[in-house]
This record gives sequence, C-alpha cells and structure tokens, in this order.
Amino acid sequence: MIRPRLLIVTGSPAAGKTTLTTKLASELELPVLSKDLVKESLFDSVGAESLAASQRLGRAAYGVVFAVAHELLGSGVSLILEAPFIRGVSDADIEALIDISTAAFVVCTPRPEIVVDRYRRRAINRARYRGHMDQVRPEMVRPPSFEEPDLGVPRLRVDTSDGYQPSLPEIVSWLSETLGIAKCV
Repeated sequence: MIRPRLLIVTGSPAAGKTTLTTKLASELELPVLSKDLVKESLFDSVGAESLAASQRLGRAAYGVVFAVAHELLGSGVSLILEAPFIRGVSDADIEALIDISTAAFVVCTPRPEIVVDRYRRRAINRARYRGHMDQVRPEMVRPPSFEEPDLGVPRLRVDTSDGYQPSLPEIVSWLSETLGIAKCV
C-alpha cells in the first residue's frame, strides 16, 4: 500500500505560506489543511475579544489541524499542511503525522524587513481577517524569530521575499521527485 503524501509548508507569520500553499495545491491537486482557516472558523463561532483570546483560538486551531490531518493521513488521503510550525512546540504532533506518511517540508524564508513590511500592511488592510488582530501584534516592529521542527525529512527552503527562489516550477519538480507526487499537466 502506498503511504499518503504529506507536504508541510511552514515559516514565520507573514512569510508567504498561504500564497505559496494555494499555488502548490493547484499544481499538485492536493487538499490543504491550514491553521488559519480553522482559527477563522473558530473565531466566527466563539469570537475573541483580545489578543490573548485570539492566541488561545490559535492554539485550539493547531489541535484541530493535527487531529484532522492524522485522520485524513490514516485514511490514505495525501494533503498539504500549512501553518507556522515552531521547533520545540509542534515537533511531537508533526512527528506523529510523519510516522504515517511520506513527508517533506517547504520552509518559506523571506528577508526580515519583508516580514515587517507585510505585518504593517496587514495591520491596515481591512480585507485581512479581523480575528488575527494584526494591528496589536508586536511583530509589526521587529520580525519574529522562527525555527521550524527538524525531524529528519527532506526540506526545501524558499525565499519568498519577491516571488519564489527557487521558482514555482522548481519547487513543484522537487516535490514531485521527493514525494512522488505527479505534477498537474
């Protein structure tokens, strides 16, 4: 039996994960399980009146994401998992998913000044989902430190400062070779 494929797209907040994930999902024809999507649904259901409450919803969203991903992978469904997975915090949960799949990381790594600029734009962007409370986050002044889990699976670092380096076709080719996922034609 072929193990399901797990593509983990990670990086700091404002690294460009969601934008890249959307493109990869289309190219690879894989479903996406995103922490922000889950958090936004939780926010719509229960609300959050403060940054602390928003952060609690974020932690709850991680729990949902890991539970659903485990169920899908256990049923043989390949997927893309997208969130800022942090070393020392997400390791055990991701390792449990790696144990039942063939996995690889794509790590979004924009230059620090790009992250700060993206935060500033998020804070004034009325289209950005309100539950993230970007306008009160300290990362607007300095970029957050970020180190992804190191769990012994292949990883590709992608500079998302201005487009993608390596390019999107190169990323898709790497994923196709690494995970055995056929590219969309």
